[in-house]
Amino acid sequence: MAERKEAERKAKEEAERKAKEEAERKAMEEAERKAKEEAERKAKEEAERKAKEEAERIAKEEAERKAKEEAERKAKEEAERIAKEEAERKAKEEAERKAKEEAERKAKEEAERKAKEEAECNSYKSMIEDFVSDIKECEYKDGIIFGKKKKIHYVANPITKRIWNAVVNKSSEADFDDNDFVPQKELGTFLENLNSYYSGKIVFEYLHKNIHALVHLQVYEKQDKNACFVYIKEEN
Repeated sequence: MAERKEAERKAKEEAERKAKEEAERKAMEEAERKAKEEAERKAKEEAERKAKEEAERIAKEEAERKAKEEAERKAKEEAERIAKEEAERKAKEEAERKAKEEAERKAKEEAERKAKEEAECNSYKSMIEDFVSDIKECEYKDGIIFGKKKKIHYVANPITKRIWNAVVNKSSEADFDDNDFVPQKELGTFLENLNSYYSGKIVFEYLHKNIHALVHLQVYEKQDKNACFVYIKEEN
């Protein structure tokens, strides 16, 4: 009887010991499982945190890169716009300067041309007026023996190339000897131009068409037979 109770006690103790070991084992396994899960959770959270930080860093760098590129693009466009406007302004100013200079040059040339023409006009007009200013009176017979006495007013100065050029070409310049006489056959439109200049206020005629007056002047005034003269045909 005593042996049976001892065996039962031992069996009970063994069962309790095994149960205790089993409980401890399970508790240990549970603790290890929880520790493992906690470690995994923390590792996962850490990985997620790092991944999030990396993503944020990359996003931030990308945003900064894009912002920098945009700023550089805008700065480049602004610089190009300013450079273009400056180039256009300078080109406009240069064009305006050249246009102004050209206008001033043309105005100056025109003024000089007009002044020259005016001076030339005044010069050749002065020459014509000087030419006819020396008027002389001559009395002659209209016939050799029984001719009537007549008077004629003639220009004392002969027609030289200088005065011919002034009357015909309306110029005071010449490339020839100004004092040479103009032959009768080369007078051309001299008389028409001279009469046109005075617009009918004074009408001139060639002296060689009044043979009696011409002979009288050549004989008594000793005029050069190679020279041509004009006289006042009528006065209005």
